[in-house]
Amino acid sequence: FLFISTSSFFNDTDINMPKMKGYNFNIEEYYFLLYSKTTLYFSFDKIREFFSKEKNNKIDMDFSERMQAFEYYPDNFPSIITDEELVKKLFENNIFYLKKIVEFLKQNNIDYQIVFVPYHSLYAAMISEYPVIKETMDNIKRASVEISDKDVYDFFIVNKYTTCDITKNNYMYHDALHPNIIWGMKIFKILHNNEHEKDIFVKINKNNIEKHLAEQTKKTNEYKTKNKELVEYNLELNKKQISVIKEILESRPISFQKAPNTVKQEIKTYERYNDSIEKLIKNGTPPRQGYFENEF
Repeated sequence: FLFISTSSFFNDTDINMPKMKGYNFNIEEYYFLLYSKTTLYFSFDKIREFFSKEKNNKIDMDFSERMQAFEYYPDNFPSIITDEELVKKLFENNIFYLKKIVEFLKQNNIDYQIVFVPYHSLYAAMISEYPVIKETMDNIKRASVEISDKDVYDFFIVNKYTTCDITKNNYMYHDALHPNIIWGMKIFKILHNNEHEKDIFVKINKNNIEKHLAEQTKKTNEYKTKNKELVEYNLELNKKQISVIKEILESRPISFQKAPNTVKQEIKTYERYNDSIEKLIKNGTPPRQGYFENEF
């Protein structure tokens, strides 16, 4: 499964990080610690060490503490790169590597599925204010259907979930660019169990891509009109380039107890799958790698 996070196509990965100066790290130095190739190497080394020691032993997976709440960040805004030349450069670079990945999979007879993740419609509305960026985002989907031999799952569309009130007690998003576990379970059930919920995604291909993009543009404009103040507020923050790591960025806890049934059913599914894995372990049957490899 190739989950396409469209905003990632615009992240400039060529930024030079400063040298480490000690334990009082700045935010850029923390990013280096978390995401550098050196850190990645040591992480894989530790994983190899762990499985080398544990391969003959049962790995205990404790699911006793269920996730009954999550946090969302109503003060966080989706930043958009507005440098047109940089956007074009990053698009070409990322599409090049997406093609390479799919070519590799095809050459090795590995089945694959391209999936666009469900950003909030606020992000789509903000993008629509920048014609070159909007066109580039559409071109990512155009390129994906050209690359793929099968339909592409597009969850980044305007629907009842992607238009929820993100500033209040929403049960679907941490912020406009980060769907939470509820969204994850809905996508999982579609891809794993073929349980299709109406209007939650669209299968796009070479035959319907232009019609699909036109329909989404229309729906995005309608959302933008209905949520004018919210869109303008976030656009203004983006123009000021206010860092998302700021003092006013506070999380808000949300409990699932008062959630609607469309949310609670995903929690039940999540718990049922975890219960099944616990039973496998207690019976001495190691679960296969990843939920997709297990039958419940």
